[in-house]
Amino acid sequence: MQFQNRYAQQVLRQVHLWLGLVAGLFIVMMGLSGFALVYRIRLERAAEPRIADRAPGAMPLSLDVIATRLASTHPGAKIGRIVFPETAAGPLLVSADLKDTKRAQIFFDPATGQDLGEKRSIAWLDWIVDLHQNLLLGKTGRALTGVIGVALLLLSASGVLSWLAGTRDWKRSLSLPQPGPWRRVNFQTHRWAGLWINALLIVISSTGIVLAWPSIFQGAAMPVQAGAQPGRGAHKPLLSLDEYIRAATAAIPHGVVREMRLASRGANSVSIAIWTQGDIRPKGGNTVLLDPASARVISVERASAASLSVKFVELANAIHKTELGGLPLQVPWSLLGFAPALLFVSGVGIWWQRRQTGRTAVVRERIKPEAVGERTLVHK
Repeated sequence: MQFQNRYAQQVLRQVHLWLGLVAGLFIVMMGLSGFALVYRIRLERAAEPRIADRAPGAMPLSLDVIATRLASTHPGAKIGRIVFPETAAGPLLVSADLKDTKRAQIFFDPATGQDLGEKRSIAWLDWIVDLHQNLLLGKTGRALTGVIGVALLLLSASGVLSWLAGTRDWKRSLSLPQPGPWRRVNFQTHRWAGLWINALLIVISSTGIVLAWPSIFQGAAMPVQAGAQPGRGAHKPLLSLDEYIRAATAAIPHGVVREMRLASRGANSVSIAIWTQGDIRPKGGNTVLLDPASARVISVERASAASLSVKFVELANAIHKTELGGLPLQVPWSLLGFAPALLFVSGVGIWWQRRQTGRTAVVRERIKPEAVGERTLVHK
């Protein structure tokens, strides 16, 4: 039994070693970029325009008035998406296609309809988002991030299992490294950090895999909007934006509208996302599809009626993006971004020291017979 444990430990150590050497730098990159993305929403909100304090009980302005004011400043603009603020002091964000085929994102004060200017892009943050989510390679990169997630999952699991397969000393392994020679401190640091952090890294890698390949975990591709007919949506006339909101809120009472997507190419329905009490994510999990010409309800997708696979993907998104728990959870979660770097550097140090020790042992074995022969010759 001891031989089987020893053999399993050696196999797991080899898997752990080569996964770390091959995929380590990619995992470190994902960890460090993920550290910044934990605060992405806070950074973007900090860059949003300030809104003056509103009077208690102030009602939001009509969306149609906001659309009219947008048309007066940007003639010919076609609204494609409206994102509603999640807080009382937040601005309304309108995405529109302008005449020169440029897409603009413009903030409005939802209470007064004042144009607050275009959304300012945070270039460095957008670059990190693209790096973390797509490796700067588009859809191909999104799939590759899933591969990196699998590598991190196997790396974390093999590290814990290799320790469990050997002789275990819980107290010494889980206690802080003690001062001493660099080689011993480095090994103890790697083992200590690995045992304390790997459970969380397994959660991060698992949820990251789900985000990279959501359709696999949902069992099928995301459902196509009901009534969608490619190429015909743009020709349907639009009604009042306020009518769409009234129809959607009537279909899902006591909900809060989070987003509206108007009919565009590839879809001939208006989509409205609504948050209700108990939804996993702040953006809401309920969708109402409306006919753009009549505001008739085409379909209603409720979060409470979603399949377990869809709820699983939503939960994975909420955990990985730290949408639950607020700042008290975001701070320690972001610090985990440095864990792969710590484990990679200490792991490479262990590998290099053992490699050097092995070379020294080989040299000594080669020199030993010659030295013995010389001593024998001198003795004679």
